[in-house]
Amino acid sequence: MDRKYSQTNDCVDILETLELETIINAGGTKSRYGGRPIRPRVREAIQQMWNYAVDLEELNAAVGKAIGALTGSEAGLVVNGAAGGTMLATAAVIAKCNSIHKHETVPFQATKNEFVILRSHWGQYSYLIENAGGKLKGAGYVNRASIEHVESSIGPETCGIIFVAGPGISSIGPSLEEIAETARSREISLFVSAAATLPPRSNLQKFIEQGADIVTASGGKYLGCTQTSGLLFGKRDLLERASSMMHPNHGIGRALKVSKEDIIAMYVALHDYCDEDEERQLANESDALAPYATRISNETDFVAEIKHDRFRHFYPCITIGFQHRPEIAALICSRLLTGKPRVFVRHFEDIAEIAIERSCCDHDDFEIAIDRLLHVLVDASIP
Repeated sequence: MDRKYSQTNDCVDILETLELETIINAGGTKSRYGGRPIRPRVREAIQQMWNYAVDLEELNAAVGKAIGALTGSEAGLVVNGAAGGTMLATAAVIAKCNSIHKHETVPFQATKNEFVILRSHWGQYSYLIENAGGKLKGAGYVNRASIEHVESSIGPETCGIIFVAGPGISSIGPSLEEIAETARSREISLFVSAAATLPPRSNLQKFIEQGADIVTASGGKYLGCTQTSGLLFGKRDLLERASSMMHPNHGIGRALKVSKEDIIAMYVALHDYCDEDEERQLANESDALAPYATRISNETDFVAEIKHDRFRHFYPCITIGFQHRPEIAALICSRLLTGKPRVFVRHFEDIAEIAIERSCCDHDDFEIAIDRLLHVLVDASIP
């Protein structure tokens, strides 16, 4: 046993024993830094669920009905994050296309396992498709794509099309509705990866309304659920296949375990999220950030502005641009994260911009983060 270990339930004491420093997360729902804090009612539900034993498949099926109702889809599941949902959706599409019933053998039995994806959507999470037995085939070009590119990429081994939605994802190419029409005409499935598309809440139903067959989304971001939770929803036959391959059953999703606490947490988080006055909350958040943006602009040589849009900044934040000196943005982020106290802010390298928001820290910590940012911005040693 570690000689430094003390039998305490105080996390601060435990972190000190482990010689770890806490980080003020002022950069949003980044998984590396723990995502968004769990909602209070979700925390209470988790603590109560510890005391009860249930059949996990039955529990997920029951909660899945509520997910289906709230997303406007036929069925739903709680999965192990959007990444877990991506793998299960991939395996479910392959299984359906190949009429595979022994689901633990999906990656090895399939002859049709190809997924068409716009090249502008091919990114750092695409390997999850391959991990689940799929093969990716790019359509179009990074800076140019048409529905004809998608149609010509579909071949005899194609089982589905993948459409990626989220902050900063390129809008180059055909719309989801156009791609959905193509998928229907070719009798293949359309999978939408929508990990970080909330808010707005309308996105819970938008992708299904536009023709998606199966959709995955993260639970640990603005939903305020656990970091190990996600949503998978869509056509009943695909969700049944996904369920048959995930814990507690055997198949490719056996390792993508969700606990009874994760499942009940999602039920509470999703209902609470849907009951909120989201439009008012987001407007109030923009108003609350205004004094901080003014202070940054007045006390430094940089211009701060509040952004909230449907492309990159889904949640209100303060942004500072460094287009004239992109390297300064990385330097500022590094100094904030390595200083004391440590502060994480979001760095959008492609547009040389940093963003700071309040979704993952309380008022006092956000004040500290602003003070640290001001100190770094006015530091004379910045070139």
